[in-house]
Amino acid sequence: MALIKEIRQRTGLAIGVIAGGLILFLLGGDLLSPNSTLLGSNNPVVGEIAGEEITYQEYVDKVEEFRIAYQQRTGRAPSEVEMFTVREQAWQAMIVEKVFDEEYEKLGMTVSPEELVDMVQGKNIVPELRQQLVNPQTGQFDKTQLIAFLQSLETADPAQQAFWAQQEQLFAESRLRIKYDNLLATSEYATSAEGKMEYKAANTIAEASILFVPYYAIPDTAISVSESELQSYLNENKEKFQTGNTANIEYVNFSILPSAADSAAVIEEITQLTEELKNAENDSVFVNRNSDLRPAFYTFRPGDEFPEDLTRNVSEFVEGETYGPFVTANSTYISFKVSDKYEGTPRMRASHILFSTEGLDDAAKADVKAQAEEVLQDLKNGGDFATAARTYGQDGTSQTGGDLGWFAKEEFVDEFADATYARRATGLLPNLVETEYGYHIIEVTELPKTEYTKIAVLQKELIASDATRNEAFRNADSFAAESGNRNEFTENAVDKDYRVLQANNVDATS
Repeated sequence: MALIKEIRQRTGLAIGVIAGGLILFLLGGDLLSPNSTLLGSNNPVVGEIAGEEITYQEYVDKVEEFRIAYQQRTGRAPSEVEMFTVREQAWQAMIVEKVFDEEYEKLGMTVSPEELVDMVQGKNIVPELRQQLVNPQTGQFDKTQLIAFLQSLETADPAQQAFWAQQEQLFAESRLRIKYDNLLATSEYATSAEGKMEYKAANTIAEASILFVPYYAIPDTAISVSESELQSYLNENKEKFQTGNTANIEYVNFSILPSAADSAAVIEEITQLTEELKNAENDSVFVNRNSDLRPAFYTFRPGDEFPEDLTRNVSEFVEGETYGPFVTANSTYISFKVSDKYEGTPRMRASHILFSTEGLDDAAKADVKAQAEEVLQDLKNGGDFATAARTYGQDGTSQTGGDLGWFAKEEFVDEFADATYARRATGLLPNLVETEYGYHIIEVTELPKTEYTKIAVLQKELIASDATRNEAFRNADSFAAESGNRNEFTENAVDKDYRVLQANNVDATS
């Protein structure tokens, strides 16, 4: 069961492992400190959370806890690629423990035993369980499966019981986070007056004339500054020019990039999963359980753009068909399944030019209407709609040529919606449409469409395996051990054909 929401905040596939030599002076203190992982340590620090140092052993223990949980959940050990996610989940869990638990305690937030029972077998069962325990015939949550599972725990082995206890703890932590987020979300209130002000601010357009005189327009010879003036300014603003200890550094970068073996393993994995997706009973559950990226199941409305990786490879989507795997622009592998096509709420596309009458008296409104009629007549005579919208439009859409995008009928006021949806062909509406906002000139650009498409997306990221990462770490560790001084550093870099990089004026606190 996919019981933990995966948190992905990856910074890229290439991770630098640096072994450096110093040019101007040695910063040997860091390398010889108790926390150095290059020269060995009994208790190395791998990170810091909320000011508290996290040791290597703490992190390894947490990773092992999540690795066992993954194996219990899926019935198999995580692959090298999946271990990347396991490590991230472990670190995120430590953040929750170190940061959020303290906040929960300050606020007196708890999850009572009765509340936990309600979450796993009562009237408010958590979504994680509802998504996994689905009757394949009805497609709905099957509580009988849950009851049978809970009853089986009484005679289950200790490992399975411990696993379920861990899941209940995760449910409780998730509920606490929801309570905390809801508290923050409701701690501020915006009045209707503020909402109106925000709307007007976003849709009010002003014209301004700006005179810009760039510095480079003034010849340097036109300004003279003496040494005494410069020294006087420096003396009065010393705090602006203070610098700390810096060094110029030479270093070698050991990039951790996926190997050919890593690529082959990912291709094999997604190829197998794509075959399983073809016959999956519940596409949404399958991709949410197996895809590396979330969300993994989409409903595309009329006007929505389909994924580029799909449209680039497939010209026509057939319901029930599976496509892929394909290689994406960012070197991941992706497959798609068209799970369903159905008729839904109509959506259409139009553009408009708003002549606002808000706050005007009847005489002023008449003048606005006369101007709108004049512009409408110009458009009937062949004028360009987008140009007119940019010239006369008085809301935010004027900057995009009046384009409103795709919309459902209920998204607009009745007068506007009725006029656009009554149109049977694209083009300019012959008459002005009056609403509470003013007079509209409307052009229908796409007639109503009703086809909705559900697509399951299975994606696997190509990342370096543990074997590849370990090889890079071993190379970096070996290079550092063999480079006791700058001369050895340079010689070893040349011998091993490593590119020596430079970083100048590196602050000591960097």
